[in-house]
Amino acid sequence: SDERMSKITSFMQKKNYPFTFLKLQIPFLNIHINAIPVTYLINTKGEVIYSKVGAINWKDPSVVAFTEETLK
Repeated sequence: SDERMSKITSFMQKKNYPFTFLKLQIPFLNIHINAIPVTYLINTKGEVIYSKVGAINWKDPSVVAFTEETLK
């Protein structure tokens, strides 16, 4: 997110999502993101290993399998 940390924290606590939120130090437009939602999978080296513009059904078995395999 490129929003205020207080807003991110409030959202995280309200939704209780089991994943990490990242706080950008610059606006989305500066890194050429102009559509939300957008998903990136980033490896431990900080490299983008997958990206998708648009919604993802995280409960779809094929998405779960792909994500688990990609993150190995």
